[in-house]
Amino acid sequence: MNGLDIVTSREAADWVRADYNDPVLEELIQVSYDYASGAIDGFDEKTKSAKFKRKLKLFMQNAIVSMYDDRGMIGGAAGESKEHKVKFINQSIFIQLQYGTYAETDL
Repeated sequence: MNGLDIVTSREAADWVRADYNDPVLEELIQVSYDYASGAIDGFDEKTKSAKFKRKLKLFMQNAIVSMYDDRGMIGGAAGESKEHKVKFINQSIFIQLQYGTYAETDL
């Protein structure tokens, strides 16, 4: 499995409102996937869960937008910018992905 199995280039382009053929998008898709897979214990087992995949997709889409718009994942002052709030939401999703319990039978 790789990032394009979770988020397609077309979906990423729609999220960032960019040209579908932008070569940066596939790289950002893979970077967001690599980040999650490297930081979440039991990642391969958890990807058998549809519920996990939905949250992973949302995490990846938000990470892609953040990296595409900022060319990085560092936010502004705490609580002061829309960008920071979006990054905080993505941080919360990531914690759920990392510590949540997921089963192959999850719908």
